[in-house]
Amino acid sequence: MKGKKIVSFLFCLLSLKSYSYMNVSPLIFDKRIDNGGEVQEYYVTNALSHKTSYRIYLEKGNENDMSEWIEYYPRNLNLEAGETGKVKLYIEAPENTKDGEYTAILGVKEVNTPNVERGGNLSIYTNLKIELAGFVGDLKPQIEVEDIKVENNQLSMKIINKGEIRTKLEVFLENSKESEKYLGSIRLLKGYEKIFLTKISTEIKKGSKVCLRSLNGELIKEIEMKGEK
Repeated sequence: MKGKKIVSFLFCLLSLKSYSYMNVSPLIFDKRIDNGGEVQEYYVTNALSHKTSYRIYLEKGNENDMSEWIEYYPRNLNLEAGETGKVKLYIEAPENTKDGEYTAILGVKEVNTPNVERGGNLSIYTNLKIELAGFVGDLKPQIEVEDIKVENNQLSMKIINKGEIRTKLEVFLENSKESEKYLGSIRLLKGYEKIFLTKISTEIKKGSKVCLRSLNGELIKEIEMKGEK
């Protein structure tokens, strides 16, 4: 006798946006949660060919947990094929919370839908988990840049996050008398480092500057280049 097997796949969505069974957006919550808190809406799309139910839940973060500060609704979604539902979160840190980064996990789990038959002996139920990061206090990114160089029309540099919060940076090239050129973006967890590598079509001259900015345009780091020649 063949037993019905249930396989649960767990995906980390820091880098994965969608796949065959479910689409969820946005995937990143990096926001300040004191001084009135923050609201975020998440959109869940049923990518299957039949009606599907989802359970929305929270789990504790790995450190400095903020799951108890989160209000959210609905707790369940019932979506027809191709339909998109909305989940609304409100997060506010209590007064006198210590400055720093706090985390929690938002889960979206496919559950058995009554009166819907699933063919075959193998049923795949999807369980997505998204890490939420909230910040308390007027914390600024602390970024260091090492080993910056230009070779074969490629700009590379090591970017190190030495601050207390994760951050996303946009990279620009400034040349004298030319408009600023966007080179790309990079996201760093606190304590992490990454290599930023991109092709460039503009000559880097002596005095050119590589600028790292926050998403709101604030200058975080500026490096003056020696030029390619």
